[in-house]
Amino acid sequence: MKLPLFLSLLWYCALPAQIIVQSGLTHRLETPPGATETVPISLKNVGTVAMDCQLEISDVRSSCDSGYQYLPAGSTDGSCAHWLELEREQFLLQPGEEQLIKVRLKCPLSIGTAGARACVLVNSKPTVDSLDSGLKVRVVMPLISCTATPLFLVW
Repeated sequence: MKLPLFLSLLWYCALPAQIIVQSGLTHRLETPPGATETVPISLKNVGTVAMDCQLEISDVRSSCDSGYQYLPAGSTDGSCAHWLELEREQFLLQPGEEQLIKVRLKCPLSIGTAGARACVLVNSKPTVDSLDSGLKVRVVMPLISCTATPLFLVW
C-alpha cells in the first residue's frame, strides 16, 4: 500500500517539472586544433508551470562500478570543459515555451589528446513551488570533442 501511494505522490510532484531536450542528448564533434564549432541545444518546457533553468558546464566520468559522476569543470584528464562557452547560463521557460541555447567549443591550438569530453547540466525548478517540495530536476547533455584522429566514445 505504501509503494503505490509513494509513486502517486512522486508522479504528482514531478508532473509540472518537465524540461525536455529536443536536440539530442549526446553530441560528437570532430574539431581540428584552433577551430571553433557551435552546437545548438533546444530545451522545451512541456509542464504546466514556469521553470527557472540554469545551465552548468561539468566534467563527467563513468565506470561500471559507480556509473556516471559529474565533477567540477576541468577536474578530469581528457576534459574539454574549459573549451566550452554557453550563450546563456540562466533563463525562464514558461509552459510550452522553447529556448535554443548555443554552446560554443573553441579547440585550443595545442592539445595533448585526440579525444576529450565534458557535459552541460540543465538544472531546473518551478518558479513558484505550490507544493513546497523543493523539487529540482537535472538533465545531462554530454559533449564529446574529437580532434586530430577521431575517437568515437560510446555513452
